[in-house]
Amino acid sequence: MITILRLGERPGRDQRINTHLALVSRAFGADKLIMFFKDQSLLDSIASVNRNFGGDFSIDVRQSGEWRAVIKQWKGFIAHLTMYGQDLDSGLTKLHSLVSSQEETTSELKSLEAELSTDEVGEQRGRGNDGPGKQPIETNDLLVIVGGEKVPAEVYSRAHVNIAVGNQPHSEVAALAVFLDRFQHGRWAEKEMPGWKHKIIPQDRGKKVQSSDE
Repeated sequence: MITILRLGERPGRDQRINTHLALVSRAFGADKLIMFFKDQSLLDSIASVNRNFGGDFSIDVRQSGEWRAVIKQWKGFIAHLTMYGQDLDSGLTKLHSLVSSQEETTSELKSLEAELSTDEVGEQRGRGNDGPGKQPIETNDLLVIVGGEKVPAEVYSRAHVNIAVGNQPHSEVAALAVFLDRFQHGRWAEKEMPGWKHKIIPQDRGKKVQSSDE
């Protein structure tokens, strides 16, 4: 599961950016967007996209002060997209390594659960915990944090990896798209959107749209 956490949004100024973040998140394989400002037009727009093009992408609107709780309670990995982070290739290598390590740990735990006590199994958990201030890793779920101009220093310390999609000023929408594509090795393009009413059929010229009732 991939969840996008939107920080630093500016009500009245970022509606269009938030819409693009939601559309990119959905199209590039994420499952949910968490934000801290309710924009009913955005909620309606995404609901309409889901109805017409399928999928169950959701937007979770929280209270403005709840971002710390979201991060602290997250049981998987945390990647923070920032132009001050390490380069994309290095960051992805580290993140993929952490995920692979957790997959091995999970497999080992399943084998050990039949032999060890509950306490002993618990001691094995958290091996993916990468550095001070981070919660023990219990799942391979990924939280991707994208922010605006001012992101609290706490976010940098709590993220398992801070990744820069280029070290120049740029759009968080572009950074998110590139990251999701690279993290999933392009497999997002193979994802089926169940429940679609309309499906675009790729072709060189013209527009071909298939309807579910055909």
